[in-house]
Amino acid sequence: LGACDKDQDLSPVPAVKGVSFDFLNDNQAEITVSFEDGDGNLGLFDFDTGEPRQFEALVCERMINGTLVIDTAGSTNPYYYNLFITYQEMVDGEWIDPDPCESNLLSRRVPVPEPEGQDKTLIGDIVLNNVQVFLSGETAGGDSIRYGFQLFDRDLNESNVLYSELLVKE
Repeated sequence: LGACDKDQDLSPVPAVKGVSFDFLNDNQAEITVSFEDGDGNLGLFDFDTGEPRQFEALVCERMINGTLVIDTAGSTNPYYYNLFITYQEMVDGEWIDPDPCESNLLSRRVPVPEPEGQDKTLIGDIVLNNVQVFLSGETAGGDSIRYGFQLFDRDLNESNVLYSELLVKE
C-alpha cells in the first residue's frame, strides 16, 4: 500500500480511480488499484475483527475425485475485507457471477497507511502481488472475464465499483 498526502479537498468516501494488471503468467498477476480517500480512514488494523467486521465463513462443499470435501473460502461478510474484489465471466453476452467458492478468495484486508503531516488525505496505490487470476482452465464456461474492485473505509463508506478491462481467457 502506497499513499501520499496532498492538500486537496476530496470526498471522505473512498474512490477507486484505476486498476491495472501486470501478468506474471497465465494464472498470476500483480494488480495495482489506484484510490483516493479524503479523510484518510482507509485501511484496517489487525484488531478490526469485531462487529461489523467479523469473519463469517463461506462454507463450500465440493466433490473431488469422488470425495466430498468441505472447506471455507473466505468470509461472506464484505466488511471483513476493505478491498472487495469480485470476479465475473461473460456467458452468452451477459456478465455472471460464478460460484462464490471459486471467486471469494480474491478480497483483501488492506492495512492502515501512515501518511505524514497534518493532512490525512490519501491518494495512492494498493499493489496486490501474485494474485491468482482465471485466464486459463475451466470455470463457469465464459470466454471473457473481468474483476470488480470496491473499497470500504473504517466508517463503512463504500467506494464506487470499478471493473477491470475485459480479459480474454485462452
